Amino acid sequence: MSSPQQHLAVVAPHTAALGVRVADQIVRTLADSGVRTVFGVPGGSISAVYDALLDEPRIQVINVRHECSAVFAAAAFARMTGSVGIVLTTSGPGVTNTITGIASAFCDGLPIVVIGGEVPRKNFGRGALQEGSPYSLNLVGMLKHVTKWASEVTSGDGAVSAIRKAMSMANSGRKGPVFLSLPLDVQGELAPVPRLSLNVESRFEIDRSSLDAAVQALVTAKRPMILAGSGCRWDKGAEVLRQVAERYQVPVATTPKGKGVFPETHPLSLGIFGHGGHPSASEYLDAGIDVLLAVGTSFGDAATNSWTNKLKPSRCSIHVDIDSSQVGRNYQVDLGLVGSANRILGALAELAPPLRPTREVPSRRFFSCPQDATDGDRIKPQRALWELQQLMPTSTVYTCDIGDHMMWTLHFLTVDRPDGFMLSSGLAAMGSSLGMALGVKAAQPDRPVVAICGDGTLGMAAMDIADAVASNRRVIYFVMNDERYGMVESGHEKIYGRTPEFPVKLSIGELARGLGAEVLTVQKAGDLVALGSAALLEGKGPLVLDVQISKTERLPMRPRFDALKDVINATTRRN
Repeated sequence: MSSPQQHLAVVAPHTAALGVRVADQIVRTLADSGVRTVFGVPGGSISAVYDALLDEPRIQVINVRHECSAVFAAAAFARMTGSVGIVLTTSGPGVTNTITGIASAFCDGLPIVVIGGEVPRKNFGRGALQEGSPYSLNLVGMLKHVTKWASEVTSGDGAVSAIRKAMSMANSGRKGPVFLSLPLDVQGELAPVPRLSLNVESRFEIDRSSLDAAVQALVTAKRPMILAGSGCRWDKGAEVLRQVAERYQVPVATTPKGKGVFPETHPLSLGIFGHGGHPSASEYLDAGIDVLLAVGTSFGDAATNSWTNKLKPSRCSIHVDIDSSQVGRNYQVDLGLVGSANRILGALAELAPPLRPTREVPSRRFFSCPQDATDGDRIKPQRALWELQQLMPTSTVYTCDIGDHMMWTLHFLTVDRPDGFMLSSGLAAMGSSLGMALGVKAAQPDRPVVAICGDGTLGMAAMDIADAVASNRRVIYFVMNDERYGMVESGHEKIYGRTPEFPVKLSIGELARGLGAEVLTVQKAGDLVALGSAALLEGKGPLVLDVQISKTERLPMRPRFDALKDVINATTRRN
């Protein structure tokens, strides 16, 4: 990655009579639009924007160790605040390092704007160091596939309008990432300050006849169910979801990514269906449903146990989504209502008849896994999660990573707040929880934040802990340590009847202390509770909990492994 000194010779003086430096205009536009925090990694090709930030006291700059982590942090910040997350990065590898994070935001529908520096235009096509122009790597072309819009700012006159358009597009309709390539000479250009009134937004007209049909289906249903996805988190979606469930007396299951959008202790909660799901949700579907109201879910693999037929109702399937391309993509739909969960569920709530008799619904039920034991000298994961929740307040925000620990967390953690849980499962990128935790803490510094991850994911993204150390933020890293890639090993065993070993040889304590974090070790049942809440909540800077979990404990239900095994067996038979 380039140093901040690279290319500085082309940057124009900070002030001049002919106009205002474009970098200053961009920073001022961000601040005037309400941006108060940006995440990034500095470098020569973005240096003029970083210089301009020195003169803008309204914006806090959080620099991290890796560009992908900056994107995960910005995406989580956007989720918690409802605003657009902003990322700054240098050219070449600075931009390519963001791609996994940007693709995750694209899959998860999170609004971010990534501003990537670029070499001066006069050097395009000449093999400039870290060049990503259309004549070289063509980074804009790469990112068009995983963004709502990707473009190059070609002149100083168009920079402000591009920034405003990018922010509006990221936050309109189905939210998502936008990428702008910003050559260094454009950043340093002197240009008149434009006066713009630019906003991009999507408006959805609700068809009253379709709403009436949905109301009639819900009112007359004998065994209805709501499947609520993460699209219910925005605006007041979770609030009106609860109103619809209560007024129509319909039980609610959530997708894994939607965990918490409906209170899991509510009498109408069935828990999760899909990865890490609960028997209560599966058994309710096993008995058959006549009406399904699906809201804010794309019916992906993780949310449907590999597209089970159980989610096909006998009478009416209603799908609410802000993205029309999702409606009918994986399941036949009888009523498709395109728009935000907030607006359409709000309309359904208003049209609900007088309060209906209370429906008897089986409450959320867990798999029968002992929560009070150790496996040899190692704590069982479900017990560790139970002890964690005994110590953490209900205001805690949990960010969850990808791996075996995700299954345990989805199943055994109880979340009642729609902003209390965050999982980047659209792309399912390992290491995401650590960057997200930093973004959550930056957005809401007074709330406790716990990143639940595995030792494998920690090995991928441990430098995020150093970012929390540098900013003195109390983030708790709950590392479920089984000394291996547990999900990969158990998946191989399930599918092939044998498995290679995928050990993770990592001294979590030494690593975390070397980064400047506090470390506590949990080995047996009772160790975590014995520490007390104060040990977790009252320190300064990050805390790493090395939770040494059982290497053999497994959740009973693994439908993804079954689906993969079916694919392998079918392929083998064809060959």
